[in-house]
Amino acid sequence: MKKIINLIACVFLTTALFGQTYNFKVDLNKLEKDRLFVELECPNIKEDNPRYVFPSVIPGYYSEINYGNFISGFTAYDSSGKKIKVKKINENVYEIENGKQLSKITYYVDDTWDDKKGKDIHAAAGTNFEKGKVFVFNNGGLFGFFQGYNNLPIRLKVTKPNEFYGITSLPEIEKSEQDQVFEANNYNHLIDCPILFSEPDTSKVRIGKTNFTIAVYSETGKKLAKSIYKEIIPSINAIKDFTENKLPVEKYTLLIYLTDFTELKDGIYGSGDLTMKQKIKMFKASPGALEHNNSSFYYYPDLGLPESYMYYIKRTVPHEILHVYSPLNLRSEIVDLFDYINPKMSKHLWLYEGVTDYLSWQLKLQNNLLSLGDFLGNELRGKMFEATKFPEEISLTEWSSKILEEPYNEQFGQVYNKGTVTAMLLDLEIMRLTNGEKQLKDIVFELCEKYGKNNPFNEDAIFNEITGMVHPDLINFFDKYIIGKEKPDYKNAFNIIGVDYIKKYEGDIPLSILNGGYGVEMAMERVRMYNIIKADPNSIFKVGDKIRYTDFGEDCRKPFIDENGDFYKSGTFVNLPIIRDGKECKLRITTECKQGKYYYKLRVNKDMTPDQLKCYNKWLNLKMPK
Repeated sequence: MKKIINLIACVFLTTALFGQTYNFKVDLNKLEKDRLFVELECPNIKEDNPRYVFPSVIPGYYSEINYGNFISGFTAYDSSGKKIKVKKINENVYEIENGKQLSKITYYVDDTWDDKKGKDIHAAAGTNFEKGKVFVFNNGGLFGFFQGYNNLPIRLKVTKPNEFYGITSLPEIEKSEQDQVFEANNYNHLIDCPILFSEPDTSKVRIGKTNFTIAVYSETGKKLAKSIYKEIIPSINAIKDFTENKLPVEKYTLLIYLTDFTELKDGIYGSGDLTMKQKIKMFKASPGALEHNNSSFYYYPDLGLPESYMYYIKRTVPHEILHVYSPLNLRSEIVDLFDYINPKMSKHLWLYEGVTDYLSWQLKLQNNLLSLGDFLGNELRGKMFEATKFPEEISLTEWSSKILEEPYNEQFGQVYNKGTVTAMLLDLEIMRLTNGEKQLKDIVFELCEKYGKNNPFNEDAIFNEITGMVHPDLINFFDKYIIGKEKPDYKNAFNIIGVDYIKKYEGDIPLSILNGGYGVEMAMERVRMYNIIKADPNSIFKVGDKIRYTDFGEDCRKPFIDENGDFYKSGTFVNLPIIRDGKECKLRITTECKQGKYYYKLRVNKDMTPDQLKCYNKWLNLKMPK
């Protein structure tokens, strides 16, 4: 009798919980006209005219996305199967009459990748449905929520081809050959976990305290997860060391989609050239990634050689994974209570993106994934140049709060220029004020431990809080360069770590191959490659030679800059890797210099003071010499 009573109690409890749960169903086998049919068994609704909402903006994507544009055939039913009247309020919102009678909703979803309305939505935030091949779910693009009911639990049942498997960080509660059932704590959790359905191609590894899954879909049909795993393991190990094995996530999933551009291989890496049609196709390709709490989605073209996508993957993986600190564990209440309908943007993009990007570069420096000379003379210098294009009339905080507005939405890339450079200057100032005892990453990690996923910080109080953790004078930095609009004092800032900054250097400068040096009259950058399309008869180069951006650098002087950021002197021999007639080879180049001007020159001072050396070693995580 006791067992029967307990069983009845469990049934009643399950029924009650089931009534307060979103129950979504999707069948991948029934894709028609590039549309999926979504069915929702609704939770109990108390309002007479509830509103069902699709996101206009999602966290981490700083542009309007309007997923409702891809919804059609929206229909509501009561428990007897009778249709209930629905009114479309705007592109993202449906109002339903007699909400208390509501039992079920159905609708069709078009994918964003193949719809003209989705041309401005980046693939990493979109959806893609290809029957028998692959399905990409960024869940906000398929599933909505009832306004005021976004904290209810969610159950998602996906029927799939037998050979398919959905990879995600969502908990999987049931599975069979035909179905997978996932659960989410609430709507935020659901859209925070993209899903990749295809024939499985995965690699798994436990590093430190985190289980990593790498899932790959390649349009070429190749199984590439193991080879990609080998390439990015150094980066993941570097993250473990950089965070002192305290990455605040137990499970992390990397979803990688490689689109097939291999028809361009010869024109990019071989002896051929791209046709105009191919150039247009390449121009439309938009590589990128989007972070989530315990996963990230990557979209890159495969141009026929692994380096074409590995360049980007290795460059972005540290950045995306470090986002688990900010804004995913360290964020203000505006981000935590995100409004999917009429979003208000936080003023702390400098923290969420700028600091994260800077720490990803510092991580690479500290773990020999990037040379100091390359960082100072190429990467950082390039960001400093681009930061000069940031609008002078607005501060970083105001710009951040207005990022969805014109013209600031078109300037979002500045968060990886001005935002990253400002984060580095903040790091240097923290080291100065603490005599090299603390740095920016210490502050970020400490704040993450304090706040965590369920405790957002106050939007207006974070500057004072960070100041209290460091030194009273730190507030002056925020007031001048983040809240204020003053131009940074690069010379004094870089001097903290013994790096000389010269805004306008005048003297011997190696000739850049692109502006007339060595007989090359013209070159064109494409797909992180330079293609020599015109050369003097006496030049060491030939028309059709290809040079990688990673070997050449932003201003094509990278081969002539040493580890400390100094120029090589005239007569110094340099071996430059190139591709000629589709084959790898090296050209022996003699450095040629001439008098000229060179802006934003950074070089390591060989005669540092003890304080500079202490901060320099702290910055690069080097042991102090005895």
